[in-house]
Amino acid sequence: MEETIIHVLDPQTANLIAAGEVVDRPASVVKELLENAIDAGSNRVTVEIKGGGSSLIRVTDNGKGMSRDDVKLSVKRHATSKIQNPADLDAIFTLGFRGEALAAISSVSRFSILSRKGGDDMGFFMETEGETLLSADETGAPEGTTVRVENLFFNQPARRKFLKRDATETAAVTQLVERIALSHPEESIQLITDGVLKLQTPGSGDLKETVYTVLGRDFSDGMLPLDDTFNSIRVSGYLCRPEHARANRSLQCFYINGRYVRSKTCMFALEDAHKSYMQSDKFPACVLFLTMDPKTVDVNVHPAKLEVRFGDERVIYNAVYFAVKNALETITNAFSKPSPTPVYQPAVPEKPPEQLTILPSLASTPKLDAMAEKVSVKDLFSPKPTSAIGGELRVSSSLFQAATPREAANPVVSLEVPVTTPKAEEKPKAEPMAEARTRPTTTMKLFSDYTILGLLFKTYILVEAGDNFYMIDKHAAHERILYEGFKQSRALPDAPRQELLEPVTVTVSPLEYDALEQYKEEIEQTGFSLSPFGENVFALRAVPVQLTGKPLDTLADMVKGMAGDLMGGGRASNRKEEALNKALYSAACRAALKAGSDDLSHDLQWVVDKLLEMENVTYCPHGRPVLVKLSRQQVEKLFSRI
Repeated sequence: MEETIIHVLDPQTANLIAAGEVVDRPASVVKELLENAIDAGSNRVTVEIKGGGSSLIRVTDNGKGMSRDDVKLSVKRHATSKIQNPADLDAIFTLGFRGEALAAISSVSRFSILSRKGGDDMGFFMETEGETLLSADETGAPEGTTVRVENLFFNQPARRKFLKRDATETAAVTQLVERIALSHPEESIQLITDGVLKLQTPGSGDLKETVYTVLGRDFSDGMLPLDDTFNSIRVSGYLCRPEHARANRSLQCFYINGRYVRSKTCMFALEDAHKSYMQSDKFPACVLFLTMDPKTVDVNVHPAKLEVRFGDERVIYNAVYFAVKNALETITNAFSKPSPTPVYQPAVPEKPPEQLTILPSLASTPKLDAMAEKVSVKDLFSPKPTSAIGGELRVSSSLFQAATPREAANPVVSLEVPVTTPKAEEKPKAEPMAEARTRPTTTMKLFSDYTILGLLFKTYILVEAGDNFYMIDKHAAHERILYEGFKQSRALPDAPRQELLEPVTVTVSPLEYDALEQYKEEIEQTGFSLSPFGENVFALRAVPVQLTGKPLDTLADMVKGMAGDLMGGGRASNRKEEALNKALYSAACRAALKAGSDDLSHDLQWVVDKLLEMENVTYCPHGRPVLVKLSRQQVEKLFSRI
């Protein structure tokens, strides 16, 4: 017989290969064991880990348990109680069904299982190490099952070497348990890490209560419920209101028939529905459940069962998109006053409407006053002889009055906020306390003597300087100022900071908490002071001097945004620096003056003066233009004067 080069692998080698697909880190072990516990009909599950899960994982449930023979079979490959024939694959309602998990886990760990079936007098205990059976015997046990996994990957040193540090693995386990807990509010799930209780859900069956327990007050206070059905697909759950948008997708939770999955189709539908409701660099958060015919979705795509394939992606996209869109529409409707019932009235002669004053009256000129009498809004924007309200809307002559030069006693700055600009011979007024400590900069003066004309749309500072006209985005300009201050603070031996009278507590996700811990030293170099303050909570005790006077909720939101940005960093120095810069961009953006806002914590002249000290005034840290320049010649061309 000719010698063959192909041979059948022995069971131990085959199991080690299969384990690589099912078990890649402690979190995947916890996922399989927790799903088995839920499938067993339990209503109370305890998950305990030590050393990030590599030292110990123990999952205990009060489900229906297993008999002696079932315990022995449970660690065999493709042994399962969930399905029996190929037809069952078309209607999978359980979380597990492949029969690979316990075989894979037991092959790469010291594994033990204790179980007693309801009605049996005695339980059964079995212990293995890799493929070696160490013990198997009857013993007393409570009804249910306890699985203990120790020394994970003891026989695969290469795999164990690639595990991350314990805190990171613990964060991954915590996030996984939270995701599963959200999908089963009827289960009371307890998570203990290194002897500390990290999570305990009530098991009341109330999703809202579970969301509050798992994701915290910040998420639950901004929740928006939705429940819609499209093409026999029910979409239900909660959205986070747009104003509570996140810096990443870490809180996008999708469930298909109760199973937590990662779905790009659902993700795109969710984000597309939010496009007109939030900034482009923000991400919506949600806990969304899709209930559909199991025959229309294939969950047997990957051993980890985190990916699914839909029969018709477009139907799924539309169901999620329109359900989310309809829920978001209620936000607008909730703030709008109900329109009164229209009452028919005969036409009556219209009274001349009152003049609309755009700017406070100043010294007018006869020539411009005469011009104003001839110009109306409907002349500029409506081709028809009458306006929408039936009458002519006139603009006050004060709109066309000349801007007061910088040397004038009472210059006009905006409709809401008066700003006093110094005379040419006066020294510039002192900077706000937050910027009292100045650092040497390379000055690039676009102009020296200027006049602030006003504030357009509560966003753009209008500046005249010589024969040039500038529109400065106050938010982008202030963002650049703050970011440059953060950078310069990092270069100092002791970054200037402002202690807070009371610490601000900031609750984050486990992965965000881990990111803040990793970058704590770099963050504090910019002037922040953070310290752990409980489970997934940091206390903010000091901020850079640039942020003095900022509202506490703004500071908390800033730290959360930084945590989200830092999650993308890695061990490589260039990636860490990139992530840190992104976090500082985010912090500067959140602290900067808001476009369209009435309250200004810095006067407009200070913003302009400070901006002119910067080396780069062209773009904000996110790449948006800070200012737009128009020369006198360009303006006159617009009016066909030249």
